[in-house]
Amino acid sequence: MKKRIISPLIFVSLPIYLIISAALERAKSDVEFADRINGGIAQNVRRFMARLSYSVDFSIFECLVVALIFIAPIVIFIGYRRFVRREGRLRFISFVLSVVLLLLSGNTLCLGFGYRATTLRENLKLEYVEITEDRLADSLIIIRDSLNLLSEKIQYAEDGTSVGYDLDTTSEKLCHSFDLVAREYGFFENFESRVKPVKSGAAMTYLGISGIYTYYTGESNINTAFPIAEMTFVSAHELSHQRGIMRENEANFMAFLVTTTSDDPYLNYCGYLSMYQYVATALYRTNPERYSEICRELGAGPRGDLIAINRVIEAYGETFIADISRLVNDLFLKSNGTAGVVTYGEVVKLTVAYYHSRDLIK
Repeated sequence: MKKRIISPLIFVSLPIYLIISAALERAKSDVEFADRINGGIAQNVRRFMARLSYSVDFSIFECLVVALIFIAPIVIFIGYRRFVRREGRLRFISFVLSVVLLLLSGNTLCLGFGYRATTLRENLKLEYVEITEDRLADSLIIIRDSLNLLSEKIQYAEDGTSVGYDLDTTSEKLCHSFDLVAREYGFFENFESRVKPVKSGAAMTYLGISGIYTYYTGESNINTAFPIAEMTFVSAHELSHQRGIMRENEANFMAFLVTTTSDDPYLNYCGYLSMYQYVATALYRTNPERYSEICRELGAGPRGDLIAINRVIEAYGETFIADISRLVNDLFLKSNGTAGVVTYGEVVKLTVAYYHSRDLIK
């Protein structure tokens, strides 16, 4: 039997890649088309992958990363032998290329169209509002007062951190809240899913990663090195990605909206706690004195959680690896048509616009 010169897989992967790439090019200039893909076939794939991995208690993504450490040298060795023997080189190259093209196709389909879809601001019908010092201060006061009230309804451990839920319970409560938001605004479909803890939390923290959504396993993975309050908000953020909200600033604001819409006081608390950090940072850069004046009134409970979160960050420090990780993330975001990691800070603009739309600030 005559051996094939190239891998048959290339005849599947290449057409898929070309079709999806052509569709993405159209989506760049046609938002309605991007919405149809992101809310249609892409969402179906994300939902299907989430269901496949749902019943597995551990992170498949983490296992694949560990497996890759052992697989990569084997692949390199096989490639080396093929090139030395000058036998099967084209078949090997075409197979590796096919795998790469399939991964890129999945990335473009499940993530890429979400970056080209209608913005969250438009879906929520939020007007553009000028970010002034007064509006930042008023927003921070609202968030601070909400935190202080909610802190009276939850429990704190001896180490000063709040007592929350395990990740399965958190997932269940967040999915219920996603239902509430979906019914109110109607621009996305919710489905049952879960977040999964990553055992190598220390490695993720060194990389500056608190959570990651992986489309090829359908999982929302959470760094368990952080306090539960931070993990709860990150869970909502990653589940937002899973539902097609890809821009980082929008996933952050959706996490805030979902947690504060919930009928559970602890989820409300976690949403306000994380948004407090964003808005407080923005006000500090604008007027440190006014920031200090407002923050002085923050209760001991929320303050304990913020100290614990910062303690984790400081324990791992600013490493070269974290810098590389941020650079890679920045390049990834820019390749999908966003402004890069700076978009994380834009969640403040959405928050101010949200409070302004509800006549809570002038």
